[in-house]
Amino acid sequence: MLFSMVNHWCHVLQSALNNFHPLPRIKYGAGSSPLPSREKAAINFSAPCGRGLRGGLIRLLTILFLFILYLLYGAFSSYVHAGTWYKGDLHAHSTYSDGDSPVSEVIASAESKGLDFFVITDHDTSMHGNPVHWSDPAYHSDVMVLLYGVEWTTPLGHANVWASAPFSYAELWQANRNKNANAAVTAAHQQNALFSINHPESLLTSSWEYPVDDATDSIEVWNCMYRLPSTNRW
Repeated sequence: MLFSMVNHWCHVLQSALNNFHPLPRIKYGAGSSPLPSREKAAINFSAPCGRGLRGGLIRLLTILFLFILYLLYGAFSSYVHAGTWYKGDLHAHSTYSDGDSPVSEVIASAESKGLDFFVITDHDTSMHGNPVHWSDPAYHSDVMVLLYGVEWTTPLGHANVWASAPFSYAELWQANRNKNANAAVTAAHQQNALFSINHPESLLTSSWEYPVDDATDSIEVWNCMYRLPSTNRW
């Protein structure tokens, strides 16, 4: 079984080395470099592992990789306590902003995936600062915990604001108009809501250009295409 595992990861590693093409930084405007084609970026898992010096080196690297994973598992497993995992989605949109489906279909889709909690975070700019999606008759669920959220949307960065109940968005909207992220964090906390920075270092949408307030509650780990290499330092 160990040999089979090493051989499998050996194939993966060699295929990745054979097919690796660094992604160019996207430049907007004339002279833009296209992303590598799907064919170039694909990994061929059936590639032979090879013999000789190259094959031996790949096997050695594979064993080293698996050994490091084993050590990491041993180091961190004692910190993982028994408990219950819950799954949900904290960033979603409906046709109240730039989503492609009405609230009823978005909720139905989330329920069909067996999510435990969910929130629609439509863009505040699309709703002129008034979170009307909360009052949509379809915004309810008998099988999921529904939160109340809005995506605070400015040219210098986006953030999600979540709470367990509807809240006043007036001060957050004022902070949006003033492009004041610190004031937005403060306003969210005054409404017993959390403030979470969205796609801080992303492609094709707004990255986070504001200073990061120490009171920020969280930062989105993954949502869309990220710059390679990422300069995210948070």
